[in-house]
Amino acid sequence: MKKIFCILLIISLLQTTFGQTFFIKDSLFITGATDFFTPDSSKIKAIFLKNGNNRDGDFLPIYRKTVKATDGTAITGVSLKKVSYTDVDPIIYKGIYKIDEIGTEPKISAKLVNYRKQNYIEFEIMPLRRNPSTGAIEIANYFECEITTKQSLKRAISRTYASTSKLSAGKWYKIKVSESGIYKLTYSQLTEMGFSNFSSIGIFGYGGMESKTIRDNNPQIFADKYIDDLPERSILKVDAN
Repeated sequence: MKKIFCILLIISLLQTTFGQTFFIKDSLFITGATDFFTPDSSKIKAIFLKNGNNRDGDFLPIYRKTVKATDGTAITGVSLKKVSYTDVDPIIYKGIYKIDEIGTEPKISAKLVNYRKQNYIEFEIMPLRRNPSTGAIEIANYFECEITTKQSLKRAISRTYASTSKLSAGKWYKIKVSESGIYKLTYSQLTEMGFSNFSSIGIFGYGGMESKTIRDNNPQIFADKYIDDLPERSILKVDAN
């Protein structure tokens, strides 16, 4: 009975989650509006923010902020907790590209990004709004935002190691392929490589999904997967005789 209880307890611990809250606040200023050329050489007029950027597609002004996040972080919510507005001079926003797409509230978002093997939360706000009462364009000149997250505790991964590598014995030949697919090795090709006992030939390797780049970009997929030595791959041997 004690063994069963311990197992159930471990499973419960592995599913434990905890949360963390991030607060982002700042003041925003418009530096002006000017004509510029888009990547497709179209000439438009856009508003620019101090220390800001312009959004792809509609080129409306945006402010971005990144904060470090740990592995296993998931965003559960993003909301404005405090915001103040000031009018934008009509001279500035007259003729602005996509001005009709400005809604009655600023647009906010948060997403997870990975840069140089470090996870970040990237917050973004498009601070312009159309006052629902007056119809005037306003900017959120000060805001406070709350980002809530949850995180699953990582379990320890049990790893075993081979006493010797498969490469330490036998004859090996390295073959590189450029893309996924089915490949054929003929009798003459195997002979040229120096193989004679074809019944003992096998294919070993990690395959494309084991590449370091894919592992780094998809840690959640490989969290439980660890291969110490070259795994054998499935092959079909056909005897033409």
